[in-house]
Amino acid sequence: MAGLLGMFGGAMAFVACFDALQPVIKSLGDWGEITIPQVTSTSPWLWVALMVAGGIAGLLFDRSQWWKSMHVTHIATTQIAEPK
Repeated sequence: MAGLLGMFGGAMAFVACFDALQPVIKSLGDWGEITIPQVTSTSPWLWVALMVAGGIAGLLFDRSQWWKSMHVTHIATTQIAEPK
């Protein structure tokens, strides 16, 4: 519930400050057509490798037993006492 209220409060603060922030936001985003490798002066293949590695890591994390043991539904169903 606190997270929901925090998101709502942040959205309301952004709306309240939008007129003052609009010139700053627009000036930051006008870089034209530019890519992450151009900004970081690195090879595009480095970013491809990072994306592939991130995808594989996410897949392994999702399939891991640790992640499955942390699911709330899994914990809740394993801790239900059987009726006597």
